Amino acid sequence: MLKIIFSLLIIIILLSMPATTLAQIDNTLTFRAKGIVTGEHFNGGRLWTSIQGDKATTITQWSLGRSLIHSNVISSTECEPSFAICFEATITDAKNTAAVKTGDKFLIGIDPENKKQTIIGKVGFLENTTVVLTLDKIYTKTVHKTSVVDNRPNILVAVLDDTGFADLAFTGSEIPTPTLDALRNEGKLFTNFHTLPTCSPTRSVLLSGVDNHLNGLGTMVEGLTENQKGKPGYEGYLNYDVVTIPQLLQDSGYHTYMTGKWHLSYGMTDPAKNWEEQVKYDPHSRGFEETLSVEIPGSHFTNLGLAPTHLPIATRNGEQVDYPQGYIDDVFTDTMIQFIDKNRQDQKPMFMYLAFWNNHWPIQAPTEYIKKYEGKYDAGWDKIREQRFEKQKELGLMPNNMILSPRNNAVPAWDSLNATEQKQQAKKMEIYAAMLDSLDHNLGRVVDHLKETGEYDNTIIFVFADNGAEASDPTKAAGHGADPQEYHHWVDSHFNNTFANWGNGDSILGIGPGWAQVGNTPLFREKGLETEGGTRVPMLIKMTGKSQESSSSAFTRVADVSATILDYANVVHPGTTYKGQKVHSMEGKTIRPIIDGTVAQIYDEDEAVSAELFGNSAVYKGDYKALLLVPPLGDGKWKLFDLSHDIGEQNDLSSKYPDKLDEMVKDYNDYSKRVGVVPPLGLDLSVFSAGDTQ
Repeated sequence: MLKIIFSLLIIIILLSMPATTLAQIDNTLTFRAKGIVTGEHFNGGRLWTSIQGDKATTITQWSLGRSLIHSNVISSTECEPSFAICFEATITDAKNTAAVKTGDKFLIGIDPENKKQTIIGKVGFLENTTVVLTLDKIYTKTVHKTSVVDNRPNILVAVLDDTGFADLAFTGSEIPTPTLDALRNEGKLFTNFHTLPTCSPTRSVLLSGVDNHLNGLGTMVEGLTENQKGKPGYEGYLNYDVVTIPQLLQDSGYHTYMTGKWHLSYGMTDPAKNWEEQVKYDPHSRGFEETLSVEIPGSHFTNLGLAPTHLPIATRNGEQVDYPQGYIDDVFTDTMIQFIDKNRQDQKPMFMYLAFWNNHWPIQAPTEYIKKYEGKYDAGWDKIREQRFEKQKELGLMPNNMILSPRNNAVPAWDSLNATEQKQQAKKMEIYAAMLDSLDHNLGRVVDHLKETGEYDNTIIFVFADNGAEASDPTKAAGHGADPQEYHHWVDSHFNNTFANWGNGDSILGIGPGWAQVGNTPLFREKGLETEGGTRVPMLIKMTGKSQESSSSAFTRVADVSATILDYANVVHPGTTYKGQKVHSMEGKTIRPIIDGTVAQIYDEDEAVSAELFGNSAVYKGDYKALLLVPPLGDGKWKLFDLSHDIGEQNDLSSKYPDKLDEMVKDYNDYSKRVGVVPPLGLDLSVFSAGDTQ
């Protein structure tokens, strides 16, 4: 026990800080002293502290031995006013101690005049423990009220849910998105950016930079099959074989805030049944210091779930709290603004992860937003899709000679619907547009607050959707893991799907394949598939300071966002070991060279990038893409497309370039073996099926 105590004390005293990302104002601090512990905890221990500029060393002596500790320190204002020296220390190295670990945090205050020092544990084994020292010898005390400013950028990542490539105003939509438009006007638009086909795999890669088959989301937990259960990488939650981006940012001195949909732990089950186990995968346990999250929200207004077994649980810093009252994205936004204000005075940079629930089904929105779109979609999905496609040509997103691909076979011609059917289908899109309008407004509130507080110019903003628009019908049981009869009874007894109630918190609807195809114009198919419609979404990056609008058609993917965040934060991924534990190394590449204009692309023409979900697979290599869709979505055969001329994946080149296809299939097989892909057996994919694929 004494040795543990001794180790902890040593850690706390360590006051060293790298200057690579900090600007130190005023004179360099020089301080050397020794003292004895006189407080309630660890009484009698002796400690030596040496600080030279931004370097510090601490030695602690106990009857069991001596420990040596080094720390990074950041100037803090949390100490009592009498303390001339006040730092938050993050342990970087601790020798001969079992109690103090790399990454532990302490608040250290020194009052040289009264020969007093306090050490307060903030994160780690000694959290909330206060150690008091009486300094019996001060050798040097050139002490100044030194101000250390961490001038690294704030980083805001805003993730939209189930939003198609063509749903934004600057990618062809008729829906006004003024906040996103303003960001686009001073940011870089990436038009060849790829996610995974569904929510949780995309988010797992974003927050780890590691392939989903290695980080625990080899498939969605809702779709886990018997042959996948117990296999590495198929845990159904973000596993501890990876270190998260917020963990690394927090270790380096960032405040880390998260509000919104998490979807990386217990999935559609009730976590209260096994909370002690489940809380290990809560965002607060994975690097976020302040959180308000829901694993998977249900209704946008209430805690009605998405299936009979789904009970949405809200957590605040790892503790269950009352479910938010009000439109859920409004609440997530309100809370993020509160987090931004919480620690702003300490001048630390912020990492803000705002994970919206819009535009995921059930499609619901405040009435005042829905009214804005009454009659807007009476022209129908065929006409709106054509209008978006022509707008994309005007914006330079599609070539002028490109022909719009045919309507999906499962989508009827709009004119073939009767008047009642047209009225109902138009209403669905009115609600969906209202949701996106509301989301844009909420994002605008965060942007405005950053401007009001003077943080905007030093903030990098990433905005993208987790996948393309979704076509599935939530009133049907397929894909929701429930017995059809039980599911339909649950829908009938919990929701009011009368037309007059559509869009309210107790209605349950989706936009369906017709409007999903509009949302993904001109791409092939939708969420759930490794097609471009399922995985290609526009991404915006707004840099610090002032910059002009620009675009890039370079292939990029969600893992690259992870690498880019660390790059701009001046944080190096630890590789294969984190705090003594083996982890997977990061796979993405920083996009910074494209942003800086030093390169046009970060992936070589002969560099293969592969992906898989639900047995559907894809390989990207230069302009080529190999795609395999399993039944009932496809025929289970690999096809080859040249995306530089066929972004809609309409012209299969497999018979024309068989050698190229064979080469890319081999690339995929190598990838599959490396990450441990386990194809699902017996998975019902009909929830994603909306007619023949080709």
